[in-house]
Amino acid sequence: MKLDKTIAKAVAAASITMAKKACGAASMYGFHQPKEPKAVAKIK
Repeated sequence: MKLDKTIAKAVAAASITMAKKACGAASMYGFHQPKEPKAVAKIK
């Protein structure tokens, strides 16, 4: 049980880090801006 919680916390931390880095990122072509999820905006 403790191992599951540790793994879940590590995955959550990695997910938040990647969401912050990807937040507001444009596509490689530069003309499509993805919509930012409201949950990610609250984290900023």
